[in-house]
Amino acid sequence: VREYADRRAMISTLAELLAEGYDDSSKSRTWMDSVGARISALAADATHVDVSDAQTSLHRFWKRSVQIQQAGGLPGVRSGIPSLDQVIVGFWCDQLTTLGGRPSSGKSALLETCAVNAIHGGKRVLYVSVEMSELSMWPRLLAKHCRIDSMAIQTQTLTNDGMADVRRSMNWFMDKPFRLVTKSGITIGELRSIVRREHNRH
Repeated sequence: VREYADRRAMISTLAELLAEGYDDSSKSRTWMDSVGARISALAADATHVDVSDAQTSLHRFWKRSVQIQQAGGLPGVRSGIPSLDQVIVGFWCDQLTTLGGRPSSGKSALLETCAVNAIHGGKRVLYVSVEMSELSMWPRLLAKHCRIDSMAIQTQTLTNDGMADVRRSMNWFMDKPFRLVTKSGITIGELRSIVRREHNRH
């Protein structure tokens, strides 16, 4: 609604400026100044960003500091990897954490480990993969929990003890708040919709 309101305001203003441009009673320089000023004003109105004063911002900062102190220094969702948690101070709900690296350098394996550790920590996890199918994901996720080579799970070259461990891990996942999405070519808009829907439902 806000987007269309901004668009209508811009169209209306441009129509008025166009009409003024055909009016020979005003000087062209005055008209150009008016064009710049009114378009700048519209752009400022359309920029819906809250500007905080120092007192309000520092109040929020101190509130977060108290939360950090009460949580023992790490209020975010823990990755379960101490050296990583020391760097990123956990995953925060108001902060985007991006992991980059060369192909086959272990990015997905690290995120899978973080997801399993977050579940261990009592957190709800929505895992979205745009690279692997659902059936390809589970050997990797199960391997992170039962500490068995994922290729052995995928090829079913397991010992009886290994198979028992995998079944225990399957039962563990079934009882946990873990949701999985596997879809190639998913857009940011689709991802946003999925996350909002899952948040509302769970």
